[in-house]
Amino acid sequence: MSCEDYSVFGALHEETDKGWVWARLDKAEGFTSRMTIKISHAGRSVYCEYRSIDANFVKRYDCSENTKCMYFKTKKEAQHEPVNDLTSLREVIVISDWYRKALGDFGTSKKTGERQKLTIRKPRWASWADLRAACQHPEPGVRVATRVAILGTWLGVTALLPALVEIESVKSYLLQHCLQQPEWYALALSLVFGVFCFFAGRGISRT
Repeated sequence: MSCEDYSVFGALHEETDKGWVWARLDKAEGFTSRMTIKISHAGRSVYCEYRSIDANFVKRYDCSENTKCMYFKTKKEAQHEPVNDLTSLREVIVISDWYRKALGDFGTSKKTGERQKLTIRKPRWASWADLRAACQHPEPGVRVATRVAILGTWLGVTALLPALVEIESVKSYLLQHCLQQPEWYALALSLVFGVFCFFAGRGISRT
């Protein structure tokens, strides 16, 4: 887990619809580039992809005409000088407006002059984290496709369970274990799974 006061930079224009943030997290704690992470701030949280800030990204970011330098002092220096040491970027995070609003609608450090205390965790269940990241993705197509897949899975399970308990061997086994109406148990399991799917498919809270 990483809990730091971060200097917040806005995402590059071409990355505003991407589902990732850039930072420098400790590899010794298990953070690797392209993994899904959980970011928390002021009681809010989001799941997204983590990308490790490297020299190439620093050069591209600091050379852009629409950004404030995170490493170099001037744009001219960014264009001509190499990136030698990234240690100074340990408390820097590049995060798009989509995720900043989801975490409490804070601005970049350039605009507000403030640093933000963010807690970044490696999720315990990677599959759940990946699913939540897709449902909270800034690209609408990703969110819709993920929710359609979740709905399809629930419908499939709802259709399968009642048919499964009608199989003679399965039904006999359930009746022997005091389940007098196995079809009701199948319905209950479908409803429980439906609740799980509902929570899995939630998007980002804007309130």
